[in-house]
Amino acid sequence: MTNASDLIAEIQAGLIEAAQETGANVGAAGHTACLEIKGTPGGTVANPTEGPKTYATLTILEDSRRERDLSGNTVGQVVNKLLVAAGGSVPVKGNRVAPGYTADDGATVPASDWLTIDDVVETAPAGVALLYEVILQS
Repeated sequence: MTNASDLIAEIQAGLIEAAQETGANVGAAGHTACLEIKGTPGGTVANPTEGPKTYATLTILEDSRRERDLSGNTVGQVVNKLLVAAGGSVPVKGNRVAPGYTADDGATVPASDWLTIDDVVETAPAGVALLYEVILQS
C-alpha cells in the first residue's frame, strides 16, 4: 500500500506536469504561488496587534469555471480557483496568495498581485489531506 507522503508527491508531480502541458506560467519547480500567512493576533481588546506575516511556497494549478444556474445556463460569473498540493503550509480562508511568486518574493509582491482566499475545500480520504481546492474572491 502506498503511504500518504507518496500520494502527496504524486499529486504535486501531477500538478507540475499539468501546468507544463497546458503552457501555464511554469517556473523551475512547476507553477508556484506565494501564500501569505497572517501573523498571530496579540495585544489587548482595546489595542489589538498582529504578529509578523510569514510566507510559504505552494505548488499550484490555476483553473476557472463559469457558474451555472439550476437549468444549466451560464450566469456570467467566473470562479477562479487554485488546485494546491498538500504536504506543506495549509491555505485558509482570509489568507492571500500571489500566483507566479514564491515565499522568497513575499515581502516584495505588488499589492495588485495578491488574491484573497474565499474558501478552501480539502480532499482528505481517510483523514489524510492530499489536495486543496482554493476558491479565490472575485
